Amino acid sequence: MNRSKPEDGYPSVDYLSIRIPFKAQNRPSKNQKHAKLNVIYYREKVPLSPVLQHLEEAFRQVRAKQMEFVKNFPVVFTEPVLNFEEFGARIGVSSEAVKAALTEKPPQDYIAMSKGLVRKDRLEQIEKKIEEQINLKGRLSLSEAAKTIEADGVEDAAGTLEALGYRINWHGIDAEKAEVVRP
Repeated sequence: MNRSKPEDGYPSVDYLSIRIPFKAQNRPSKNQKHAKLNVIYYREKVPLSPVLQHLEEAFRQVRAKQMEFVKNFPVVFTEPVLNFEEFGARIGVSSEAVKAALTEKPPQDYIAMSKGLVRKDRLEQIEKKIEEQINLKGRLSLSEAAKTIEADGVEDAAGTLEALGYRINWHGIDAEKAEVVRP
């Protein structure tokens, strides 16, 4: 957090590009007006809970504005794989807001994953490669499937397998022993 002292003399916090004024004051002053400020009164020690509640509310408001911005952002996706974090950085909003907005209503021909969007034709290509490996070897370990999926630019191997309808049979905790099984 970037702390600064504005012209009015009250401390403020710059949080996600929005100024959130607040004042922690030892005792109320009869002559001061705080119509635009959220005042937190304290004795000897500033209470953390009200400050955190104020910041959480401000974060919710900023996130809602960012989600609305992403929903109304005029963009046509052409990439086969779109990472939420990278897209958020490109347009200047948080990855959480991008994820929330785009998973709520994914663009046409895209499937929402945990870290991004994947175009349906890319998922079909991945499915063909996995099927070929299963047919060739008779079985496919989770680590081999993950390498195949990551080679196509998708970071979430388990989510991709789930979206394609595959199951993972675990034999202990070793990913080399875990098998990818057809639906």
